[in-house]
Amino acid sequence: NKLRLIVSIQLAMLQQLVGINAVVTMELNTKSVLPDLGNLIPVILNLEQTLACLLTSYLLTRLGRKTILQAGTGVATLSLIMIGIGFFLKDPEGTGLLYKILIIGGLVVFMANFGLSLGPIVWLYIHKSLNQTTSHSAQVQIGQQQA
Repeated sequence: NKLRLIVSIQLAMLQQLVGINAVVTMELNTKSVLPDLGNLIPVILNLEQTLACLLTSYLLTRLGRKTILQAGTGVATLSLIMIGIGFFLKDPEGTGLLYKILIIGGLVVFMANFGLSLGPIVWLYIHKSLNQTTSHSAQVQIGQQQA
């Protein structure tokens, strides 16, 4: 029971510490990267995340939770590295193209990946592990009351 609770807490921490809040905040700073599309990029990224969540149910039946969670963690790492390299390469004048591709590409990949994996899958694991713990505890209590 304690192990299930610990795993559930760790998964919830993974989801929160993966950096979705930082990426959403960076999304608001894309006006400095692509001023012409600054207002459109947040709409595209949020729409993309919604569509990714809808695709998750199909992927769950094909791949399973564990595979999706592991792949999602790896893709999140790579996309955050892309974003970091993009900001590192950003020139003060903002004239380069490579850093824009890395930042916007990393944001798009990260948001789609979060919608496919780390967003919904973590809550499925938590629900399953805590539900089993709760139902087992309830069965033990009912058994003790009947005895």
